Amino acid sequence: MGPGLRLFRRWREHGLIAEFHDRLRGRVREREGRETEPTAGITDAQWVRAC
Repeated sequence: MGPGLRLFRRWREHGLIAEFHDRLRGRVREREGRETEPTAGITDAQWVRAC
């Protein structure tokens, strides 16, 4: 296993990948003139059946 994969796995184990994703999403939304956090969600029929 290479050093890049080890680093990625460590980040994932510590929740940093999700943190990076959330921060990036917030920046993109701000740049587009929207709120950093989504204000609505979508539920489809497959999701409802799975619950």
